[in-house]
Amino acid sequence: MLARGAILPLFLAFAVLACPATASAAVQVTLYGESLCPYCRAWILEQASDLFDQGFSSYIEFRYVAWGNAHRSHDGPQCQHGAAECAGNDLINCAQALYPAQALWFPYVRCLARTGTRAPVAGSDACAASSGLAASALIECARGDRARRLAAAAREATAALRPRHEGVPWVLVNGVALGDHAELVRSYVCAAVPAGAPRPAACFDPPTSAAARATPGLLRLAWRGVLGRWWAPAAW
Repeated sequence: MLARGAILPLFLAFAVLACPATASAAVQVTLYGESLCPYCRAWILEQASDLFDQGFSSYIEFRYVAWGNAHRSHDGPQCQHGAAECAGNDLINCAQALYPAQALWFPYVRCLARTGTRAPVAGSDACAASSGLAASALIECARGDRARRLAAAAREATAALRPRHEGVPWVLVNGVALGDHAELVRSYVCAAVPAGAPRPAACFDPPTSAAARATPGLLRLAWRGVLGRWWAPAAW
């Protein structure tokens, strides 16, 4: 019998596997978040970085919708962590608009998350330089009409989520919300890679996180889809 806590992850794994990407399509990974949320920054630095560092970048299309828990007022966007967060959201959205290739914009966004600053604009130039992006173009976008249009699009995309996001980071894999299991994104991506397609070597490594060990039902299903046979570490 499945542990009660494994039911939701198992359902999510079935949902991801039920709508796999085609052989030529990348797995869609979307983060709905905000620039100064400590949990969003941690997810970028840990889970998203893991995907890029472990060879998943050619298997996924990653998108960061920077709006999160902000709301609209007559004065413009009101962000959960203040005006500095709104500025950071604008930089994240502008980076993706100016440099659509994730190999270009992700290092910049990761750098912003790593700085831990309460004023992302202050760290933008250094992060742009280290990532090979044009710092002036990013600031010009973030301070102009384009950023307002991008913020409106991010707000609309966030409002259109079904089920509605319950907090941030809110992560989707192939359109399926992971809910409280966003840190298991690698397992979901491995499970969603089309059958017969080559997979990153990291898909064959047993997961080691405490969260992964707490959801054996999900991971056994994921590894079965990945390896084509039943496999699980004895510790499960």
